[in-house]
Amino acid sequence: MTSLTQQLAAFLKARPHQWIGAREFEQFGRQSWRTRLSECRKAPHFMNIENRVTIREWKGTLPMGQSRHWKQSEYRYVPSQHVNSGSVDSVLTLTSDQIGVD
Repeated sequence: MTSLTQQLAAFLKARPHQWIGAREFEQFGRQSWRTRLSECRKAPHFMNIENRVTIREWKGTLPMGQSRHWKQSEYRYVPSQHVNSGSVDSVLTLTSDQIGVD
């Protein structure tokens, strides 16, 4: 049986570079999906997961006192450009300019 963290990792890997809204992650734990997302960034998964927050404006009519603005939080998995069949602790890629080689 796979853990919810493993299921979340598989969910993200099936959707590389796709921004996914926070509500879609609730299937991996209504109150704990953020922890699972954080765990995907660590061993054994080492996933590069980006986050963006966008301020949106509500276009309809709101009850008195409610804000017209809300935050939309989204995440996406950005796979490494390196493919390695072995186990690697980390990969660092530098250009010749960065290391001072002509």
